[in-house]
Amino acid sequence: MRTRKLVRPRLQLRITLWFVSIAACTLVLQFVVLTSVFSDIAMSLTQDAAKNFDLLASGYTRVLLMSVAVVLPITAIVGILSTFRIAGPLHRIESFLIQVRNGSRPADCQTRKGDELGDLCDLVNDVTADQRRPSADKTVSRDAA
Repeated sequence: MRTRKLVRPRLQLRITLWFVSIAACTLVLQFVVLTSVFSDIAMSLTQDAAKNFDLLASGYTRVLLMSVAVVLPITAIVGILSTFRIAGPLHRIESFLIQVRNGSRPADCQTRKGDELGDLCDLVNDVTADQRRPSADKTVSRDAA
């Protein structure tokens, strides 16, 4: 069992920060919406318990609908944007390795500046260098060994 949980601290902490940020924004939104809705309900309370119950039920429904309408799209957008610098390099490395497996000799795997996993792309380049070298270079390498 792995004892060291932060194997890629920079990457893991950045992703965790995105999750914490989304959660914090959601909590603030919930507080604002609940305060607003319940302030409106408090101003409308009467002696009629059934009417008060209906006011509370509609208030809960408004809070839920407003939260879903705001939080889900924002979470989806933030999720896509925050994983872009990870998913892009993974896609690039995968397509690079497929080309190597199929016998192609692609140029070095490269990621955009600022992308995560650039080190992994460099490692893949090192590991596949012999396979991507032209056939004449391989023959010379074997003869030298």
